[in-house]
Order: sequence, then structure tokens, then C-alpha cells
Amino acid sequence: EITGRRTNISLNKNWEVDHQGKIQQVDIPHNLDDYYGYRQLVHGNLHGTATYRKQFRAPAMGADKRAFIRFEGVGTYATIHLNGKQLGRHPVGRTTLTLEVSNQLKPGEINQLEVVAEHPEMISDMPWVCGGCSSEWGFSEGSQPFGIFRPVTLEITDRVRVEPFGVHIWHNDAVDSVYIDTEIRNYGNQAIEIELVNKLNNEDGIGFFRLAQKEMIKPGETRVIRQSTAVKDPKRWSTTRPYLYQLATMIKQGDAVTTDEVTTPFGFRTLSWPVKRNDGDGRFYLNGEPVFINGICEYEHQFGQSHAFSHEQIKARVDQFRALGFNAFRDAHQPHHLDYQQHFDRNGILF
Repeated sequence: EITGRRTNISLNKNWEVDHQGKIQQVDIPHNLDDYYGYRQLVHGNLHGTATYRKQFRAPAMGADKRAFIRFEGVGTYATIHLNGKQLGRHPVGRTTLTLEVSNQLKPGEINQLEVVAEHPEMISDMPWVCGGCSSEWGFSEGSQPFGIFRPVTLEITDRVRVEPFGVHIWHNDAVDSVYIDTEIRNYGNQAIEIELVNKLNNEDGIGFFRLAQKEMIKPGETRVIRQSTAVKDPKRWSTTRPYLYQLATMIKQGDAVTTDEVTTPFGFRTLSWPVKRNDGDGRFYLNGEPVFINGICEYEHQFGQSHAFSHEQIKARVDQFRALGFNAFRDAHQPHHLDYQQHFDRNGILF
């Protein structure tokens, strides 16, 4: 039974996909469009509908726990059912979708998850359509994902939790003050008093500052809580020395028991662009020092699986960028896999 803090369970293995009556066993990430845009046909990309199905055993959960399923990429629309109950049709595309499934999940039992992935022709409410569907009529040169092409995770947390991408930390231009916005939601049916703690540690695990604030969160309420503090002489992140602090965001209840926690890497750095300075100096400055931006632009495609990358394949790509001497990256043309950001932060690559 899960009673502690956050639990993430991968749902990537052992799916069945039915596409045009052909059934095959696959693992996620998976993409039915095998970079078909290389043919440069007017409708060079694969359009259609495919149904993905998976069985998984959910762990037992404490009464104060809530369950969520996180999809990091489904091309392009996803109609989702869990144990026969529909969770809606969602335009997912290249971004993350998190759904609460507490009422549909069967803890301790076998669960049935079904995802109908659609990539139809003439998409008008999502970006990245093929050349034959574009208002700028032309050949399809790239590819679009069709299927569940990024990880799927079962996430179990406390009923009061930090929301997805719910921590925003930044500093002022003088690098002497830090601000943190934390988005918290109460998924329970009663008001709960919590203490929000944001603690920043250096890379050796030594505390740099600690902020604590008590709040009463109503049932169903989502609240953004802002905290701030003065700082003195933090170490800087740069392309040659990518120094990262770690922000631990904790929710405490009762006798100061931590019931939810997420970690966010953070680097202190200042940026200065010529267009903002208007001083005749055409150079870019990082932390007051001129830095030559030697950048690379990447399409998240490869033959054989197009956008469906494993964690190891993404690391290998970033290692190639570094070996070639690049210190900056542009994702073409849509948001890339979430792993990229982590590698860039750790390896001193501007993004």
C-alpha cells in the first residue's frame, strides 16, 4: 500500500495497438508514422486512427491518496478510457496531459487503459500539420507523431499536491532576490491546513535558504503561493560551469510530516542582449561576460520511429551536440521531450 510521498509507476511496457485491423504488441514510446515525410509527397504523412490498450495492476492506496495518469505526448488527439469510463477527448500533441483518475482506478486490481489516438487530415485547431493539409500548400518534408510517442506514467500523490509544472523560481537582475510561485491544489473534500516549504540546496546538498508558510486550502481549491527572499553571492550557472542548485518544494501536514515533494533544478545567471543595451556592442553577455552562441537546431525525428525516443537515445543526441562543440540548442519546430531540458541544464547548453 502506498502511504508515503509521490510514487511514479511507468506504464510504458506491453501495449497492444490496433491500426487498420492489424494488431501488434508494442512498448511506449511508439510512433506509427515512420518519418513518412521524407517521401516529400503532398500528403506525405500518415493520417488515421489507432487504438492502444494496456492492462496493469494498480497498487493499493491510502485513503488520503489520489491517482493521476500523465501522458507526455500523444499525436495528435487522445480519447482515453480507464476501466470502461471515458476521460474525454484531448488535443495533446507535443505537450503533457495529466488526468486525475482516482474515481476510475481500481487500487490493488487489474486495470484496463485504452487510448484512441487520432491524426486526421486537415487539422485546424492544433499546430504542425502536413504539407498537404497546410494553408501554405506544399510537400510534406518532415513528420508528425501518430500514436503514443512519449512516456505514460501512473502518478500517486497526496490529496493536496503541487500541480504539474507548478513551481516557478526566478531572480531579479541584481541577483540579490529570489521569488517562487508554487501552484497547489486540494483534491480532497475538506479544507486542509498545510505548510509550504521551499528549500534551496547547493550542489553539495547544503541549504542556501529555506522558506515556510502556512495556508488553509479549501476543497477543490487551486492556489498560487508566492514566496521571496534576499540572497547573497550565489554561484552562477554558465556554459563552462553549469552550477545547479536544487529547490525542494514540500507540503507538510499535521506534525510537520512531508506529504508531497517535488524537486526543481535552478541556476542563477544574468543575460544581456545587444538589442536591449543599445551600446554599439553586438555581443551577447552571460553573467557579464561575452559568450559566443554556437547553436544547433534539431528536428526530433529519426528513421524507424520518428519522434518516439527512449531516454538513452535522447542522452546520446545531447552527447553528440556536446562533442561537436555546441553550447546552445533550438527545438524545431515543436516542444521536445522533457528530458532535453534536464540534459541542457546539467551540461551548460543554452536553450
